Amino acid sequence: MVVRRAGKGTRVASADTFDVLVATDCRFPAGSTASVVDEIRAQARAGYRTGLLHLTSPLIGPHRSFAPALRQILDDGTAALVTGLDNVTAKLLMVRHPSVFDEPPADLPKISAERALVVANAVPYGPGKYEQAYDVDRVAEQVERAVGVAPTWAPISPIVRDALAPLAAGRPMLPTDWEPVIDVSEWRVVRTRFVSDRPILGRHTADDWTKWPARRRQLLAAYPDDPRYEIRILGGMSTPAAVLGYQPSNWTGLPFGAVPPQRFLAGLDFFVYFHHRRFTEPFGRAVLEALATGAVAIVPPALEPIFGDACRYGQPSDVQQYVDELYASWDAYAAQSRAGVELVAKRFGVETHLERLAGLIGEPAEPVREAAPTPPRGTLVVDLTRGETIDSVVSSTVRATVASDGPRIVALPAARAAGLTARVAVETFPRVLDEMPAADRRRYLHDRLANIIRAHAPARVIIVDDGHGAARELFFDLDRATADLWLVYSGGSTGRLDDDVAIEVASILPAGWAIGPVPRPSAPVAGTPAQAGTDLAARTLRRLRRRANGVNASIRRKLLGRLRTDAQQAGLMLVELEDADHMLPVRAGAGQSDGGRLPVALVVVVDVYSDPPEGVRAIVERQLVAGTFRTALLVPQEWEPAAAAAGLTVETYIPEQAWTLLYGSGWPAYFRRRVHEACQAVAAATVVFADRLVSGEEATAAVLDVLEAARTRPPATP
Repeated sequence: MVVRRAGKGTRVASADTFDVLVATDCRFPAGSTASVVDEIRAQARAGYRTGLLHLTSPLIGPHRSFAPALRQILDDGTAALVTGLDNVTAKLLMVRHPSVFDEPPADLPKISAERALVVANAVPYGPGKYEQAYDVDRVAEQVERAVGVAPTWAPISPIVRDALAPLAAGRPMLPTDWEPVIDVSEWRVVRTRFVSDRPILGRHTADDWTKWPARRRQLLAAYPDDPRYEIRILGGMSTPAAVLGYQPSNWTGLPFGAVPPQRFLAGLDFFVYFHHRRFTEPFGRAVLEALATGAVAIVPPALEPIFGDACRYGQPSDVQQYVDELYASWDAYAAQSRAGVELVAKRFGVETHLERLAGLIGEPAEPVREAAPTPPRGTLVVDLTRGETIDSVVSSTVRATVASDGPRIVALPAARAAGLTARVAVETFPRVLDEMPAADRRRYLHDRLANIIRAHAPARVIIVDDGHGAARELFFDLDRATADLWLVYSGGSTGRLDDDVAIEVASILPAGWAIGPVPRPSAPVAGTPAQAGTDLAARTLRRLRRRANGVNASIRRKLLGRLRTDAQQAGLMLVELEDADHMLPVRAGAGQSDGGRLPVALVVVVDVYSDPPEGVRAIVERQLVAGTFRTALLVPQEWEPAAAAAGLTVETYIPEQAWTLLYGSGWPAYFRRRVHEACQAVAAATVVFADRLVSGEEATAAVLDVLEAARTRPPATP
C-alpha cells in the first residue's frame, strides 16, 4: 500500500506508479539521509514522482525512528511512503546504501522497475577492513530477484569506486560517480568578515569513535585547548571527552540535530575534520556542507581527489598553521572560501542530479512544481524579568519588533502571557518553575529556550533581563551558533548597533535601559594548577556517574522487560523515556494520599474549540475518582489559565492553525517535539491525546476511560 500525506492526517493513495522508488533505511543519520532528502526534493520540484520504501539495514540498531528530515518530506507530501505487499511500478528503483538489500524482508512489495541502481555510498567493508558492511554479490542477486533486472552500481566517489572495483568486476557500473548533491541556495552564507575576534573552529559529525582521532595528541592538535581559539561541535562530544579525560574550557558542544547544520556552519570560520585511522571516509558530506556555507575546510589528504583545491589538506598537526595563516589575512581567507563555494555550485548542485536522472529515465511527465518559498526568519523575544505582571519594557520591546521581516515569537512565564496585547506567537514557561530549586530551574529554562530557538529558527533573539543575570548562563553556548543574540538590560548605555530591529528597540527603551549583544563568558586560562585540579575532579565525578548509570541501566532494563511483557498482554505499548536532567513537579489531586508516588499521566489536549474550564474539570474529577495517577497537561495557550487554577502542571504548544499562519508547514515535526519535551519534563508514564474532550458526555467518558485504563501499575507498598 502507498501512504501519502494530504493536509491533516494520512491517507492511502490509489496511485502506485512512480518515476523513482527510493529504497533506503529511513533511520540512517547524517550524510546518508541528507543526500536522499536533497535528491527527493529536487525530483519533486522537477516534476518526478518519488516513492520511499523503508528497508532495515543491519548497520542501524533497533528502536530508532525515521530521520526527522525524511519525516518532513513525508509530512509535506514531497514523497509517498510505500508499505505492504501491493504492486509498485517505477521507472527506476534506486537503492540508497547496499546494506538494505543484504537481507531484504520477506514481505517486500512486488516491484516492477525498468532499471535498478545501487548507489554505493559506503565502502563494502567496516573500519580497518575487519568487518563486512555489505556483500556485493548477494546485494546484486537480491535486487535482481526483487525487480527482475540486474542492477547498475553507482559509487559516490573515487574512494568507493576503488574499493568496489575488485568485488564488482563484471557487473554494470556507471562510468561517473553518483556524487551527493546539495541545494546551494539553502546553504549560501554571505561572509564579509570573520565570525568573531578569534578563530572559530568546529565540526558537524556524529558522536562515534570512527569519526574522531583516537589519540589525545591528534585531538588537541586539530581542536586546540587554547583560549586563542574557540571550538564548536555539533553532534556530541562524549567520544573526544573520553579520549582526553576532560572537556576543554574553550569547547562548546551541541547534541546532534540541536540546530540546523546550515546555521551552525555559518558560525564557523574553519571546518576541521579528522577521523579515526581505521575508518575510510567514503565522501565527506559534512565537508560538502561546510564548503557550501563558505567555511574553510581543513581535512585529510584522502579527500583531495573529491574536493581538489577547495580544501586545505594535511594532518592534525597542520591545523593551527593553516588557521593562523588565513586568519591573519582576510583576502587569503576569502579566496579560499570562494574556491569552496564555487566548486559546490559547479559540481554538487541539485541541477547535477536532475541531469543524471534524466539521462537514466528521461524527462519527468508531470509539470515542474514551484518550490515553496522559504519562510523569513523572525524575532524571538524572551522575558526573563521578575514580577507577576508583564514589564512595560517587555511590552515595548515586543511592539518594536514589528520591524522584523518574519514571525514574532514571545517566550515568557505562563502567568504573564495574558498581559500580551501584540499579535505574536506565544511559548510559555510553566508556573511550577517557581517551586523548583534554582539550579534545576536554570537547566529547564536553558533546554526549553534551546528547543524554542530550534523550532522557530529566529534570525535574532532579544532577551529582556531586569538585572538578575540569567541571560549569560542560559544563552552563552548558543551565541552566534544559532541566531544573533541581543540583551536588553538595565543600568547601561546602548553602543553602536548594526541590526535594524535592535536599533528600533533602542529607540523605545526608557532611560537607564540599553541593548547590546549578549556578552561572551570569559574563557579560563588553560593549563593552570587550579584548572588541572578542576579537570581531575571533573574526570573523577564523570567516572563515578558513568559507573552508577551503568548499574541503574541494568536494573531498569530488567524491570522494563517485565513491564513490557505485561503491557503486550494488555495490548498496550510501553515506551522508555530518555533520562531528563530536570523534572517539573506534578502535584497529586485533592484527597490522593501519598500522591507523590503515583505515576504521571500526560494529557495532550488537541481540542482548541471546547470550553477549557469544563475540560479541566472533567480531567480533575477523573483523577480524583480513579486515584491512581497524577495529571500533567500539554495544551494550547488558551487552556493554561484554567488548568493552572486547578493546580495542574501545564506545558503549552502552538496549535496547528496558528503555526501554519506563521510558517506554512512544519507543524507535525514541531508538535512531535513538544510532546517529547513534555514527556521528559514530567517523566510521564502514560500519554493520552484528548480531542473533543467535552463535546458530549460519551466522548468525554471515552477519553478519560482510556486515560484511566492505560495507567501504569501503582508502586508496590514497601
